Order: sequence, then structure tokens, then C-alpha cells
Amino acid sequence: MKKNITINMFGQLYAIDEDAFELLNRYLDSMKRYFSDKEGGEEIADDIEHRVAELLWQQKEEGTMAISIEVIKEIIGKIGNPTEIDSQEENGGQEEQTAAEDYEEAVEVEEDKPDNSLFGWLKGRYLYRDPNDKVLGGVCSGMAQFTGKGTSLGWRLGVILAIFILAGMGKLIHLELVWTGWLLYMILWFLIPLPKTPEDRLRMRGQSVTPENINEEIINESVKASTEGRHGNRRGNGCLPLLLKLVAVVCLLPFFILVGIGMLGIIALLIAVLGLSATMFPYFATESMTWFPNYLTDHAGTIFTAIISTMAIIAIPIYCIVRALRGNGKPMSAQGTVACILLWILSIVLAIVSMTSVAMTGSKAERDYYDLHHSRHDNEPDTTPYEPLPTDSSSVDTIGWQG
Repeated sequence: MKKNITINMFGQLYAIDEDAFELLNRYLDSMKRYFSDKEGGEEIADDIEHRVAELLWQQKEEGTMAISIEVIKEIIGKIGNPTEIDSQEENGGQEEQTAAEDYEEAVEVEEDKPDNSLFGWLKGRYLYRDPNDKVLGGVCSGMAQFTGKGTSLGWRLGVILAIFILAGMGKLIHLELVWTGWLLYMILWFLIPLPKTPEDRLRMRGQSVTPENINEEIINESVKASTEGRHGNRRGNGCLPLLLKLVAVVCLLPFFILVGIGMLGIIALLIAVLGLSATMFPYFATESMTWFPNYLTDHAGTIFTAIISTMAIIAIPIYCIVRALRGNGKPMSAQGTVACILLWILSIVLAIVSMTSVAMTGSKAERDYYDLHHSRHDNEPDTTPYEPLPTDSSSVDTIGWQG
């Protein structure tokens, strides 16, 4: 049993199954998006909708009581390329032939000469996460689709190998890089969007966005959705996806712990810069920290850079997470994704350099103050009053005579 609804197209009512309506609605929306940036695109999209209405009316005339999804697929197949809509169906005159030629000019895809350069290869390709072949977000499968090289399994094995290699290199240079690879993967997970339209799915695979390809993609996606609805998504029933998701949760915990530590560090630095340390924390008011105000004045730029870069390290992933969780938001463009990644990497570099400088210069300032303070006390003359030895008899008896 299927849910059935009634739609109104150009004054005519049609009973249509809900899944058929969703397919038809996606198709018309895709056509409108495709022709929106072309000359005369609104008229072409309107003509396509009229053509769909005509074919639906024919189905109604033939006695079809409810439009099924198979009928919608057949209609999409009949329309095919909108440039091939039979404009001569009614009058067959020169005017209709001219309209058909206008359609062809409007949707003609410019085919440039083959470009073997990197920019030519990247033209028309967009990086998305693949929702149809995902285990942990679909990043690796999206990279496989984007490059067109290798399989998603090969990319997953390569990423795992790279994470272990990075951790091993960290041990050689005495740095803890165990979680760095996982952290980078999580950032990519949040930055790279999912394809939300048929056009996005075509761009993900590097295919040309043409009406024929859009039609084929819509139909294939509908068939896949109906098949998964009947039989369930068997890819997610194994133990391996569940195990990998548990690993992802375990890997996310240190990330959020580091974020919390970073937030505490930012708060501490802000308190110090604002000069609240001496009033809020008694330890900072002691003589051992009297060098601190002068140090803040001399190195304010470096401290400010450390604070801003640390805030950016935390704020950029949070922004990307919020943007990704918004269901109705547009996916981030390729330029925006690259800009966020580069800005985040730059923030990490600035934070490491500035914090290292703050730590080294702060330690040196404290040592210099300590050396200066104690050397000054060592060079001062001893002003303790002279006390002569006692000469009374009791003291003499206590000390005794040496002879």
C-alpha cells in the first residue's frame, strides 16, 4: 500500500503516489537549477513543466487513475534532453523549429580543447563526501570519486597507513603525533560537505552537468532509494562498520578534551593580558611575579598572536561543524573549503611559534629577574649589629678555658 496525494498542474488535478511526486519534484527542481543561469532559462524550464503536464494528461486520458513512479520514470525518459522536445508537435512550422534551435543554443555544453594540466583536470570536479559508500563520514570514498583513482577501500587503507607513519615519525623527533592524523581526518569530515542535489553528485564524479545526465542520475537515485527501502541497507549491518564507528568515537574524545584544555588556556591568557591576575590570584601578586607586568608590555604582540591563533584553531572547526549540521544550508564551496583548511593550518603554525616564543621569553625574563634580584642582595653590605662575646663567669664556665 502506498500513500497517494493530489497535485495541481496548470489547473488540472492528478492523483500521484508520494514517491512518484518526490521524483517528479526533484526532476523539475533540477531542471530549474540547471537552466537558471542560461539565457531564456526560465522559459525553457516552464516549457519542460508544460511538457510534463501534457504527458500526465495523456496518462489520465488513457485511464490511469494514479500516477506511479514507473510512469514518472517513463515521462522523464520521453523528455530526455530538453533540446529534443518535439516543438513541432502542434503546428510543425518554422516558428517551432526556431524555438527548438534556441533550446539547443541555451543548453549547449561548451567543449574546450583537452587540457592535460592540473587546472584542466580539476575543472568541473568538486570534492564531496560520498554518502553511498561511507564508513566514517565518506571522506575516503569521496577522495576516490574526486580523483577517479583507486577504490574507496584502497584510500581507507592508505589513510590508516599514513596515520601510523605520522605517529612513527613523531616518535623519531620526540613529538606526540599519535592523534594528529585522526584529528586531521575529523577536520576533513566536518569541512567536506555531502552532495545534496543530482548536480552535486555528478560534479563529485567529474561528470558533465547536462540534462541527460541529470535525468539519469535522478532515476538511478530513485531506484536505489526504493531498493534500499525494501531490503534495507545491508552495508551497515556488519561488525566492521560498527567497530570503525566505535573507533571514531574513541578518537573524538581526545579531540574534545584538547579543545577544552585550549579553552582553559585562552581564558588564562586573557586574564593575564587584562591585568586581572594580581587581584584574582594571590600567587601572581607575590614578589616572584613582579617581572610579569613588564614582560606583558614588552611582548604584547606575541601574546596577542598566541591568543588569536588558539581561538582560530578552536573556532574554525566549530564553525564547520555547525554549518555541516544545518540541514537546510548550502554546502560550502570548494574555494571556501580550501580557505578554511589553509586558515586552520596557518593558525596551528602561528600558535606553535608564538606559544613557543612566549614560553621561552617568559622563562628567560623570570630567570633574569631572579638573577638580578639575588645578585643585588648578595652584593649589599652586612648591616647586622656586632655582638661581643659574653664575659661573665657563667659564660666562661660554660665555654671553658683552652690551654
